[in-house]
Amino acid sequence: MFSCNEKNKVLILKALLVICLSASSPAAQSTTDLQKLLQEKAGLTQTEISELEGGKPVVKLLASKDVREISVFGAIKLDRILDLDAASFRESLSQRGGKVMLDSGTFSRPPTMADIEALGVDVKDIVDLRNCVIGRCNVKLSAEMISRINKQIDWSSPDHAAEAARLYKELVVEKVRAYSEAGDKALIEYADQRKPVDLRRLYPSLLERSVFIRFLAPEFEKYLEAFPQGNNTEIEDRLEWSRVKSGLKPIITITHSSTYQKRVNDGPQIMLVTKQIYASHYIDALLALTALVTADDGGQKSSYLVFSSISYSESLSGALGRLAHPVVEREAIDKATDILQRGAAQMNARARTPTGQDPSLRSDDAGSWSAFFRRHWFSAAAGGLALVFLIVFFVRRYSR
Repeated sequence: MFSCNEKNKVLILKALLVICLSASSPAAQSTTDLQKLLQEKAGLTQTEISELEGGKPVVKLLASKDVREISVFGAIKLDRILDLDAASFRESLSQRGGKVMLDSGTFSRPPTMADIEALGVDVKDIVDLRNCVIGRCNVKLSAEMISRINKQIDWSSPDHAAEAARLYKELVVEKVRAYSEAGDKALIEYADQRKPVDLRRLYPSLLERSVFIRFLAPEFEKYLEAFPQGNNTEIEDRLEWSRVKSGLKPIITITHSSTYQKRVNDGPQIMLVTKQIYASHYIDALLALTALVTADDGGQKSSYLVFSSISYSESLSGALGRLAHPVVEREAIDKATDILQRGAAQMNARARTPTGQDPSLRSDDAGSWSAFFRRHWFSAAAGGLALVFLIVFFVRRYSR
């Protein structure tokens, strides 16, 4: 027979076991909870909630106290419940054959120069590197990078262009390698303008305000905060590079994409978070989320495609930046709407056909959003590249 003390110990152990099991189980998400979040955090009205439930894309600008930020949220309800894995989700969101992507690739572990052998450095960037000084440079670099370029390149040499391209790529690889080993602590502090931009301080703030990541998977947010120290076999990390046409000069971007999948409401919840850790022009920082969400209300399940992004650019500060802000915001809404519509069309087509392919959706039109996506999946392009082009639009309009 157990004594009273022993019985109390058993009850306590049982209670602790229940708590532990509850904490390790994915929390159910009801449609009502999701709608409440959208109303509280994204400012959706009841009319917009009704439009969302009717299958229309709903896109909103999120309030920000900083004029240098553009924060966008969007969602669309899918035609049917989808049961995809992470690879199928990425494939549904990718658009191959784009004419805007010039080069792209994935970094190995650890990153090496061989990973970016195919990366071309534009001749205009070489000229800009030659004229770089700390606080005034037309290529986004840290103070250390600018100093090394000034010291190590013999600009009188007939091979100076090749030497500068090689050193620039070497410096980029060093930054990527350091980030892969130390995470945010190794992020760059841009010194190309008079006011430095320190990504080490900026990204924790952006992640803190990414409430949709926290709502959908708080454990994913903690993993992203601790990268690369976290240990979760359900999360896949990739470091990727791309070079993209902008109309002014090609933009080189480095992104860290994390994919997390779990089962919620007996359906998939897949999240792709893209973090821009370097860009040669325009955008200083960007954090984007693309997610497939399964919600349930009393056995009535629904699937939603959710997109949100926060970008930061010193280019939007000052008098011209404030003047341009409304124009950039309108462009951001239009592009986010297009992203959701194309993504939903691909997923609905995949649900209708065994192969998940609909030839009518495989457009290579250079003027469409599909032209942005060649090899990388949707979140990296829709996040890191879409908002880069919004800033390009601003520069074109107001620098004439």
